[in-house]
Amino acid sequence: EIYTLSLHDALPISAQEARRRPSRAAAHPHRARCRLPSRRRGGVAAVSLRTRLLIALGYVLLLAIVSLSVPLALRFSARVNAEVQAQARAQANLVEAAAAHLLTPLTAANRRELGVLANSASTSIIGRVTIVDHSGLVLADSSGPAPIGTNFATSGRPEFKYALAGGTYQKERRSTTLAQEHRASVLLVTALPIRNGSTILGAVRITQAVSAIH
Repeated sequence: EIYTLSLHDALPISAQEARRRPSRAAAHPHRARCRLPSRRRGGVAAVSLRTRLLIALGYVLLLAIVSLSVPLALRFSARVNAEVQAQARAQANLVEAAAAHLLTPLTAANRRELGVLANSASTSIIGRVTIVDHSGLVLADSSGPAPIGTNFATSGRPEFKYALAGGTYQKERRSTTLAQEHRASVLLVTALPIRNGSTILGAVRITQAVSAIH
């Protein structure tokens, strides 16, 4: 048998099916229809990670530079100090060699020559030059306030006692006199004996401001 379905009979069925389907809310006229996946957050995260990596790399490089520069600076400072001390000893040796000839014999003319020697050496070394005899009495002093004949072999000037005993003295120390005058108070003190063969005739001392020779 053949059944025919008229348009009138189909309309109620379509209406029933329409009621069964879930209804969708109408789209708001001013609201975005759909959301696209945003890449901004991912981009910010990537830049932030890259920045942190660069900061970490820079920090590591800074530590490496500091760790290398500090030992180099210390080595350079130690080398400069060694060279300055060596030059001071060499200058003291030159004064000692010239003074040895003037102390044998110690005449009035030779005393005057010792003063000229101390003054000229003081100008070239940018420091003070003091020459004493075998007892520690001052024979020449380029800039000291003490008069000739003052005893410098005292506990306050251990370098003279050390040199008159045959040793070479070289140390840095503070000068209370210069500190009171508001001048550079750290001095490099170099002293050595003046010899004629095995006989100690006296001693020569060179004092230089550390700030002036570095």
